[in-house]
Amino acid sequence: MNKTKIILGVLVVFLLGMAAGSLLTFRFVAHRFRQALHGPIQPGAEFIVQHLTHRLDLDVAQQKLVRVIVEDTRRQFERLRVQTIAPESERILRESDQQMKKLLRPEQQKKYRLLVAERHPPLAAGAPPRGLPPDRPPAFPPR
Repeated sequence: MNKTKIILGVLVVFLLGMAAGSLLTFRFVAHRFRQALHGPIQPGAEFIVQHLTHRLDLDVAQQKLVRVIVEDTRRQFERLRVQTIAPESERILRESDQQMKKLLRPEQQKKYRLLVAERHPPLAAGAPPRGLPPDRPPAFPPR
């Protein structure tokens, strides 16, 4: 009887440890996931600065300059995306939209137009490619 109590006690402690470890791991992963989703606007830039700081032993002044370089590079890529990728994406969406309209029956087309209007107002209105959403001004002045 005494041995059984000891074994059960050890088993209970082991199971409680597993449960606590699992719960803490889940909470940590959920926290990091939320942090990644709702964290700073450019978490990648800060990651690059931290990585370079660690690998190259950058001092504070160098970190500030690297941060400026990384942010400038990010802006240049954003401008490139707006100038090239975004208009091409709009063209692809328009072609897809036309193909969908041909495929659907009239009653489905009405529902489809409502769905498109909710998700892509400029596309629904037949507007030209926009580059940036109207509620998001450019993050940088044109060069």
